[in-house]
Amino acid sequence: MKTLQRLVKAGGVLLFTGVISASVNLGATEQPPQNNLVADAGASLVRCNTPRPEICYEVYQPVCAVRDTSVRCVTTPCPSTEKMTYPNDCKACSDATVHGFQRGDCNSINTTGLESRLERLIKG
Repeated sequence: MKTLQRLVKAGGVLLFTGVISASVNLGATEQPPQNNLVADAGASLVRCNTPRPEICYEVYQPVCAVRDTSVRCVTTPCPSTEKMTYPNDCKACSDATVHGFQRGDCNSINTTGLESRLERLIKG
């Protein structure tokens, strides 16, 4: 009886070890989609790729993103995009309204023309 109990314990330990190592190996082979860096004279713009990330890491490396506000004016021109700081590139690109981003906080970097450069990039 004791021999059977030892075999069951040993089998359980081996099964648990196998499941853990398989999980670690599967996770290690998956690579997240990389965003496209766009060379620009004013700043390094990064366009978000599809598919968009569903799960993000929790590292604070702020980015200044340009997102679509979904506002369309009929009579007068009005901005259809806005700049917003996100904690990192993954969180920015997980927002479906974000077109792209520039590294750094929107308040601490020079973002002059960022919206228009990204808009030109998106349109053509």
